[in-house]
Amino acid sequence: MVYNSHFIIICLILATFSFLCSGFVVLAHFKIPQLLKHPGNLIVVLCIAQMLFDIHWLTTFPAALHDIKNDSICTNLGFINVIWFFSTWNLVTSLSLELIIKIKFPLNTGYSFRMKIYFIGTLILTALENLIIYSVGEFGLSDLDTCAIKNHSAGEYIYSIIIFGNLPIMWISIFIVLKSSTAKNNKALKSLTLVIFSMTITWGMPALLPLISKLFGDQNIDFNYFSILCGCSSGIFISVCRLATPQMVVKMKEVFCRRLSKKKANRNDGSKEEIMNQLSLNSFFESITEDTIRDILLGLSLICLTKKCAEVHYSYAYKKQKYIFKSDDFIKLKQCIIYNLEQQDDLGIWEYEPETFKNIRKNCNINLNSILKSICTDQNFLSTKNFNTGGRSNAFIFCTHNENIIIKTLTRKEKYLLLDILPAYNKRIMKYPESKIVRIFGLYKIRTSKHCFIVMENILRNKNQAVIFDLKGSIDDRYVKNTENIYGKVFKDQNFLEMGKNIEIESDLRIKILNTLIDDSVFFRKLNIIDYSILVGFYEEKENIGIRYYIDGIGEKSYCIGIIDFLQEYTIWKKIELLIKRLEGKVNASVCSPSKYSERFVEFLKKIFNKIE
Repeated sequence: MVYNSHFIIICLILATFSFLCSGFVVLAHFKIPQLLKHPGNLIVVLCIAQMLFDIHWLTTFPAALHDIKNDSICTNLGFINVIWFFSTWNLVTSLSLELIIKIKFPLNTGYSFRMKIYFIGTLILTALENLIIYSVGEFGLSDLDTCAIKNHSAGEYIYSIIIFGNLPIMWISIFIVLKSSTAKNNKALKSLTLVIFSMTITWGMPALLPLISKLFGDQNIDFNYFSILCGCSSGIFISVCRLATPQMVVKMKEVFCRRLSKKKANRNDGSKEEIMNQLSLNSFFESITEDTIRDILLGLSLICLTKKCAEVHYSYAYKKQKYIFKSDDFIKLKQCIIYNLEQQDDLGIWEYEPETFKNIRKNCNINLNSILKSICTDQNFLSTKNFNTGGRSNAFIFCTHNENIIIKTLTRKEKYLLLDILPAYNKRIMKYPESKIVRIFGLYKIRTSKHCFIVMENILRNKNQAVIFDLKGSIDDRYVKNTENIYGKVFKDQNFLEMGKNIEIESDLRIKILNTLIDDSVFFRKLNIIDYSILVGFYEEKENIGIRYYIDGIGEKSYCIGIIDFLQEYTIWKKIELLIKRLEGKVNASVCSPSKYSERFVEFLKKIFNKIE
């Protein structure tokens, strides 16, 4: 196709400007650290891929000017250009997925793990997509007169199918953001959805060209012109959507224009925090997590306060009851705390097997009033950032301010396993009160976020004065990098061996506790459960902790000991994981059969308890 020379010049100018704009976005992210917070690092990589793709317009459009039509140079350039195209497209898809995951599962804070998945997935998908195009089509002169996928080849249609296959994910993410009430006031999030939307238009249009040509022939010159203009300017749209907000302009002036007067800078100090919150997408990610924590705390507090359920449901295996709260309930709650509460009209919560957990609480001398005192405090509502994730499972964990209660999220699989073993679990701790298995006081699901979570007794008190270990009896991948301050941090088996720790208690007490722990392990073996841990806190001085997990040691030493994380069943997937570990040469991996796991766990227990004669 022969293009007008003025049109070519316009396209080259747009492509150059697109390249520079994308580069400026990358520079802005490194100059303004707030922007690099998750998922800002994903946007940076996206813009770098966009810059590399912009080069294909600058170097091969129109191909006729460079005399590289249909030769090996154009074929090679086409292969390289399509790599950057698919990379950028897959990164936008990853960005869309991250928005969906975070809004639908606000307590999922496994950002680093998901980032690895996104980048690895992008590499794998890009390689596969290029290989598919290479195997069924040809790289060369494209329908837009650049070196990409050869015109009228099978690869051109496969390329369009791949592109349109990702579009639903992007549109769903935009719809979810627009629908989400928590996203309405976050300008950074809105700018991100505009980035995704602009990509669906500027990149979707050129991908649509082969299909249009197939339906209406090759006479759609105007559509060709429009598609090229969209493709050349895609980086401009991304940059404008990402940076063109009033808060961003203010911050960029502050960073890039050093000649701002000190007086003006001081005048802006009062609104600096607000500007920072609007700049960072991470502020939305944090706020939606904090809002969900608040809803959980509100729901639990209202259950303990009102003690009246709205509905009772029975299934073939378990019972659950639903709580829906009204304005009068919130008025009562406001009398308990000073924290400024807003009534949640849609706040509701399910409680599973209420009678069973009521018996467990009664056995532990815990009632709803004591749980209310632990949960419904101003300190808890003011410290909703006081959370972390639980190991590789990325479970959300929140400890109440008085350190009595732990709130932990469960996966759907873990919820049903807990319901399945609940009768046996209840019988075990009722019959053997000396058992070191952590006590679970309730299983709930918050209606606003669909999260299932448990309320359980906290094994470790005064954790900042303890050296803590999560022990499974395995050494493969069971190491935490040491820090200067070891107190309050959770270490694992290899750290335990390196530090030369031992549990030193009197002989009679040692035998009693060891036998109890062995019985607990046998109990889990019979239930086909693996991956449980013994959590041990080492205190250098005697602590005044009146809980079932506390043990006086020899001399001034004392310990807190309990068994946690027992909601992993030995399924076919665990067997596959075990096979993979063995193929990797990891003969002492954490995962193994229940009998083997129990045997190894017991042997490890015998080693870590010093025998005092």
